Amino acid sequence: MSGASRADPDDGAAIALLRPDPVPPTEPGRFSAEGAVGPGCYPEGPPMVPAAAPGPSTQRQSDDLARVGARAEQWFGDERLAGVVADERLRRAVAALASTVGAPLLEPLAAAALVDRVEWGDPGATRVAGRAAGEPATVVVNERYRDEHPLLLTGSLLHQLCSPPDQPTTHPREVLLHALLAVAQIQLLDVVPELADEGTELARRQHTLVLSLLNSRPRGRSRVRIVAPDGAGTIPGGAPKMATPDFWSIPFASGDDPSPAPPEVAAVLTPWVPAVHDVVLGSFGRPLVDVVDEHVLDAVIPPALRARAEAALGLLACGPDDPGRRFAPVVVRRAVPDDAERLAEIQLAARHDAMPAIALPHPPDDVVRYHRDQAIPQMEVWVALDRSVGAEVIGYVALSEGWVHHLYLDPACTRQGVGARLLDLAKRRRPDGFELWVFQANHGARRFYERRGLRPVRFTDGRANEERAPDLLERWAPAAPARPA
Repeated sequence: MSGASRADPDDGAAIALLRPDPVPPTEPGRFSAEGAVGPGCYPEGPPMVPAAAPGPSTQRQSDDLARVGARAEQWFGDERLAGVVADERLRRAVAALASTVGAPLLEPLAAAALVDRVEWGDPGATRVAGRAAGEPATVVVNERYRDEHPLLLTGSLLHQLCSPPDQPTTHPREVLLHALLAVAQIQLLDVVPELADEGTELARRQHTLVLSLLNSRPRGRSRVRIVAPDGAGTIPGGAPKMATPDFWSIPFASGDDPSPAPPEVAAVLTPWVPAVHDVVLGSFGRPLVDVVDEHVLDAVIPPALRARAEAALGLLACGPDDPGRRFAPVVVRRAVPDDAERLAEIQLAARHDAMPAIALPHPPDDVVRYHRDQAIPQMEVWVALDRSVGAEVIGYVALSEGWVHHLYLDPACTRQGVGARLLDLAKRRRPDGFELWVFQANHGARRFYERRGLRPVRFTDGRANEERAPDLLERWAPAAPARPA
């Protein structure tokens, strides 16, 4: 995350979809029901039950952290961070902050400048995380959630790292910190949408906060605002006792008096807030919430990202004939050798569809062997799946250091947001930038790449490629961090 971000080409379509009043979720069981751990927003939902042992496999945890991005993987392997967060599941939860608004906290956390330890324990009552009794420098995460997916813990850890242990728990403080928790969860849903399907107690708790924040907006507007007193309601169709017009009205805590905000809050918000508001960042209160509403939320959860989170949670219709189709969740996994034939089939079909005049230099059997013997074992290959047709592979991206070698979609699955999600994955996996080649005649691909931030750096006459067709080198570089003026 940084203070400089490029607009998503899908933001305009998302704004139109997000303007109507919120509607009840298609699957209320993804959100909280009556139970010992929180309010029952949708009482008809199944019982609230934590994940059972052993929880997600180590391989799934590892792959999902890889999807969060290379920065998260680097933090997971950081020896200093391991000294503060010894447990690997908790360390994955912390490392995932790298792809969220909480990224600025990772360096001071690894340096033990925030807390000395993060470990499993009893934070008291039904809290997800808290400070150890008598040890304010130790964050403890509720043992109840040891078997949950680590990415469901990330937002609660962000909340706790921004909570001063020696200050009163006021309403403005808890509103803001729960909003940051929800923002982090929205950002993680964008990269691992299957989190919406977990159905466990912790998933339902976190996604109820996401639901409440996404629905906290003025009527007729798409912009999320913590304070939106004319909102249509944060829990549409839910329990009347939980009905509030906006996030600010949720009774998180008592007392509206301002209280000091620790430097961690400023570290999280500063990249997005003009310097004129520096004083406001030092105090939990309505002025800080107003600054977040005005400068932060649109930047860190822009419209297209919110639409994808809503689609993942069943809040946005995205069937084949719905306008929200392109925001439907795109599930990815690492390629395996058995995918080789399907990847070759997709590449050949995509090439023929986009550039029928450029002859293919190899027969189909050779293309299959290339994917099986070279691309899959030697590159980092991720495949996109269409869960509506039995998890069929519908596209893939192949990476090496500094390069995107292939990004192909089944021609029947274009214009559905799949290519954009694969390109976003490439950006997270190669956050320092990458290059790729595209044929000059492939005008559709060139428009796609350049709308999403790639820029042409060299044109050739094609003498160096097998097809002898003019091509073009494109480059993507991350936006330089820049605080708003």
